Amino acid sequence: MDENASPSPAPGQRARTVAYFSRLASTYGDGEFYGRRRAAVIAALASELAAARSILDLGCGNGKYLAEFERLSSGEEKSVVGADVSAEMLREARARIGPRVSLIRADAATPPFRAGTFDLIFASHVLVFASSLDAAVAACARCLASGGALIVTVEPGGGIRRALLPLVGAERWERFSRAVFRSARDETTRKLDRERHLAVFARARLTIEERAAPFTVRWQGVDEWLRLRWLAIAADEDRAMAERILDEVGRDHGATEFTFDERMLIGRKQARGPGASHR
Repeated sequence: MDENASPSPAPGQRARTVAYFSRLASTYGDGEFYGRRRAAVIAALASELAAARSILDLGCGNGKYLAEFERLSSGEEKSVVGADVSAEMLREARARIGPRVSLIRADAATPPFRAGTFDLIFASHVLVFASSLDAAVAACARCLASGGALIVTVEPGGGIRRALLPLVGAERWERFSRAVFRSARDETTRKLDRERHLAVFARARLTIEERAAPFTVRWQGVDEWLRLRWLAIAADEDRAMAERILDEVGRDHGATEFTFDERMLIGRKQARGPGASHR
């Protein structure tokens, strides 16, 4: 498998999403916010990661999680694979990880793997961008081995609105949110609706467990995340206004720590008896 493999034909929506995230390929996942979130998620999934002999990071981006999965599997007979639709993200992942992990360019809705290939499929903030959530989850379920787990996130940013609203107030939050998130909303921002995911998992015949990975970040880390992830793509006039609000919050609440919850759904494929077919 290789990052230069051709992806399946893509609709206009996917092309816009790819272009959007490709702009962030060199910085996505940087900083304290993302680092603490990754550490919390990996700790919360320790038992699943330890038990899995084959892992797919679906929508692996520039390889931040992949590098952790590879580190955890070092010295063991495990297979770690990354897949992403963005060639720029995969180039960053290859530079970060080297030749140790297989990478493939692929759409989350049509992962090109044989049935029963993976014990664990991890999809962090990815399936919301699939052209069909039902198709993506069904495809992932097909790729899972007997007893395997599909793990997806269901809340963007760990609840940034809940954290900032009490500090900035409703009026400033509305102005900030409109400015910062407007640039990406049409192309890439869709609600990671929990109830919708639950229904889709049930239709794919996955048994469902919900899990939270709490993590704490200082204001400086939240400020850094907002500037790297969102202000970097905002229009100039929006960015200037948002920066003023962030500066004001920093002056008033610079010593504040925030606790976020990265919420995950774990869908497990029913274990089958010895010799049963995956088909």
